[in-house]
Amino acid sequence: KVRSDFVRPFKDAWHSLDRQRLYDGKDLENMFMTSFLQHLIDIDFDVRAAFTENGWLEVDTAEDLELYERCFHEGTLKEIINLDKCQLHQK
Repeated sequence: KVRSDFVRPFKDAWHSLDRQRLYDGKDLENMFMTSFLQHLIDIDFDVRAAFTENGWLEVDTAEDLELYERCFHEGTLKEIINLDKCQLHQK
């Protein structure tokens, strides 16, 4: 989540990244979000934790999504996250 007054500096930080460099073994377009967050911390960007309730899912790859879908259909996803209590934002 990025506050509206931080959107411009957030985008500027992204655009200032070296396009030729690898970030934790990934090129810029495929870098992990955690690598970008660490970059923000390294340049003294005001990064804070976002506390969650009811679990957390992170989808970085198609395999991640397939795993969560399989867990959902097997009824084991509830061990990771309680979707019934999550507030889903849809446009």
